[in-house]
Amino acid sequence: MAAGSVDAALFAQVRAAVVDGLSDAPALRGVDGSPHGELFAPWFDLRGRIRLCLPAILAAGKPFGVDVLQLVAAALEQVATRPAPAAWGTGHVAVPLTPHQQLGLDAPDGSAPPYLALSGDDDCVLATRALGGTGACLHGPVARWVWDLAGDSRWVVPLGASGDPASPHHHDQQAVWAAGGTIPITRPVTEESA
Repeated sequence: MAAGSVDAALFAQVRAAVVDGLSDAPALRGVDGSPHGELFAPWFDLRGRIRLCLPAILAAGKPFGVDVLQLVAAALEQVATRPAPAAWGTGHVAVPLTPHQQLGLDAPDGSAPPYLALSGDDDCVLATRALGGTGACLHGPVARWVWDLAGDSRWVVPLGASGDPASPHHHDQQAVWAAGGTIPITRPVTEESA
């Protein structure tokens, strides 16, 4: 699921069409939506739940009374009639939810971290996921750490080491995180370590 891959985008379109077909099954009518309000809506989103369980559902034969072989064939035909999509990373992007953005506020200095194209998907090593399988990613690794007892440890976080939007370290790690990389951990030199 490389960010520059059109094949990955095609796969995601077929998968989305299969999920849509399953969510339209008569046996699932009335089960979409949160009975506990918008706060819990992501956990009750029918398409999102189907998407996460799709491998098991497809292996079940006729889940919810749906012939999955016919559904997949129909999804392939549907996607084949569309124009070729843009590359996977065009829509599969990191949404940098800073505390300011989560509260619907502008950053104090007027700048906000950019949205960046992401490789990966929820079943990949670079696990980045949108609820419906396509679109802006709200799920991904919160940090990557590589501890080397010899001293060459590495790390990365989705934005940066500072929560202050005015700091140069507010979102200086974002591009490295989005690319699946890490940066060296540096420790300040003290009198005891010198």
